[in-house]
Amino acid sequence: MRTDLLKAISKFNDITNVIICTFNIDLIFVETVLLRELKRCGHPSLTIFADAEEVTRTFNSQNQWLSNIGRRYRVVPVMMASGYRFHPKIVFLSSPKKAVIFVGSGNLTFGGFRQNDEIWTSFPTGNDGKIGPIAAFKEMVLKCAERSSASRGAYREINEAFDKVSREWANKLNEPDTLLWRAGQEASLLNQIASAVNDVPIDRILIGSPYYDENGIALREIMKQWPTASLDLLVQSGQSTLTQKALTGLNIQPKLHTVNSAYPEKKHAFIHAKFYALFSGEEVFFFSGSANCSVAALLSEGNKGNVEAVSYTHLTLPTN
Repeated sequence: MRTDLLKAISKFNDITNVIICTFNIDLIFVETVLLRELKRCGHPSLTIFADAEEVTRTFNSQNQWLSNIGRRYRVVPVMMASGYRFHPKIVFLSSPKKAVIFVGSGNLTFGGFRQNDEIWTSFPTGNDGKIGPIAAFKEMVLKCAERSSASRGAYREINEAFDKVSREWANKLNEPDTLLWRAGQEASLLNQIASAVNDVPIDRILIGSPYYDENGIALREIMKQWPTASLDLLVQSGQSTLTQKALTGLNIQPKLHTVNSAYPEKKHAFIHAKFYALFSGEEVFFFSGSANCSVAALLSEGNKGNVEAVSYTHLTLPTN
């Protein structure tokens, strides 16, 4: 079901702290649209972690129209090594009574929040005990703050968002789970995905990704991990970077499916969603978030590679 992310956010009340991770950032969108929507949630503080190069580029082109940066919200630029990006897309809302995390593919721009076809998965606190993704995000955002040499103000906002005295739910944080991420020293995302699947035999893989590395290295490594699986790739005409060269060397011939937006008024909208569905009979291991099918996103380890985040859901298909 299609949901406007901003409308989904505005349904939450008494929010005191919002933390967002993004690659691209449109500061005019933040000031004219996002801040207005956040007023409906309780006028919370806002801290944004974004790729340093993108922050610089955007600020240089938009600064004459900005009035609230550094006053109404804080931007924390995260510097990356040459060729890599700070690339996660996460929205975290915190209040004394509840919290919710949205993990997805959309950047903090009009396109990412409203115009493109994106995918978001939400994990609210509640009776179902889904605190694991929020616990994982706490670890991740502290690592990002450390990597960016964030100010004391940014650390203060993080600590307040997870404060155990004012937030009962924060006392119930269990072991981190459901959110797979890397921000410097963690295992590659592909290795983390393989660990989540464990030794379950995979018979089919379905990938939706607008971007692939030119030589298809990440795609080949996925198929090496599950060599007996069939492969389906969703491709948007004129938007995908998937090339014939990238398909050369695969041990199987993948099925290519041309896709467009399912909504008539947005027929030509950019499909920016990124997901990996691994099938084992009626079981589906579904990973979605920021990671494109590229070396920088899926294969890099140590200090190399992008900062990325994907959520993980284990589903059982309905039987007829």
